[in-house]
Amino acid sequence: MSQRTSEPMSALSEGNIAVVTGAASGIGLAAARRLVGMGLIVCMVDRSQAALAAAAKEIGSNATPLVVDTSDPVAMQRVATEVANQFGPVAFFDEQCRHRRWR
Repeated sequence: MSQRTSEPMSALSEGNIAVVTGAASGIGLAAARRLVGMGLIVCMVDRSQAALAAAAKEIGSNATPLVVDTSDPVAMQRVATEVANQFGPVAFFDEQCRHRRWR
C-alpha cells in the first residue's frame, strides 16, 4: 500500500497574498478568517463598509478591508492594481460574490 504525504498547496503558503470577495459576512468572512489563520495576508473585499471594517478589525492585522462593488469592472480593476502595488502578486482568489471582474 502506498503512503500519501500531505504537502501544503503553494498558493496557501504563509505570507502569500489572498483576495476574498464577499468577506464582510458568511462564507467569505469564514474564508478570510481561515486564510489569516494559515498565515496569509488577506485583502477582504465587500461593498458594506461598516461590516467589512468590523470583520477586518476582528480578524487582525493580516486582514485589509477594501470597500468595492464587485459588479463594477472599473472599481475591481482599481482594487486589483491597488493590491498588486501594495502587497504584490495575488496567490489565492476566493470569489464569494456572483460577479467576477478580477483580472
